[in-house]
Amino acid sequence: LAPMPAATLPAFLQAQNGLYIRQELELMELMTGCETKNRYTVSNIGRETLIPTDPDSNWSERFRKQAGYAPLLKGKEESECFNRVCCPLFREFEMTFWDGANQPFFKLDRPFKFDFCYCHPMCHATQQEMSLSTNGQTVAIAKETTGQCFTTGCCGRQFTTYDGTGKEMYTLKANDCSSGSAGCNFCAPTICNQSYTIDVYDPAGQLVGGSPSTFVFPGCNFGGLTDLTNMVVNFPPNASDQERAGLITGMFLIEFAVMELRRQ
Repeated sequence: LAPMPAATLPAFLQAQNGLYIRQELELMELMTGCETKNRYTVSNIGRETLIPTDPDSNWSERFRKQAGYAPLLKGKEESECFNRVCCPLFREFEMTFWDGANQPFFKLDRPFKFDFCYCHPMCHATQQEMSLSTNGQTVAIAKETTGQCFTTGCCGRQFTTYDGTGKEMYTLKANDCSSGSAGCNFCAPTICNQSYTIDVYDPAGQLVGGSPSTFVFPGCNFGGLTDLTNMVVNFPPNASDQERAGLITGMFLIEFAVMELRRQ
């Protein structure tokens, strides 16, 4: 893989159907239960690959292995131990993704926003957010909607993505019960229901067609017995560069807000 500087990120995203992102196993966290720095590897899902509506461990095995042995990008959370252990749901961090030539590709930033009234879904007052930047420039921002019981129900959470100028791009809804794209998220992602589907809506409120972005059960292996995350970030065919970057940002915010809550 030739080095790709951060400035080429948008052009690179246009050449893909999506990204497969795999969380690496942290043995210290597994043995002690103490929250350690999350690490992720990324493999690309090219234009020639059709992403199914409900990707399972069999379909994703190829990309999971590729992310494990020959990753396109690698990223590691840089955060304070106190935040991870005492405030894991709100922790502040930076995470830079590097390519095989050790060149920075893009960076995720999450500010610390503690919520004294946090009791999802009944009480949720502080807006969680995350941004993606490349070459020192903010490309996309994701923010969680507060007071959302009336819009997503008691089992759902809603996140909105914006470009660097603040223009709204997509709304992502994570619901533990149902999904408008795949039908059911109950007991997912597990061996019983392998795909936890994130519904994506455009600014007009219309469900974006095609295969949705999902969190996938890693399969019946050592990873399947832990809390490891495997996610498919699907890019709609007509999505712009910034919209694709926004989906990456939104999925990572869901990873640290929704999936982290489930793990805790």
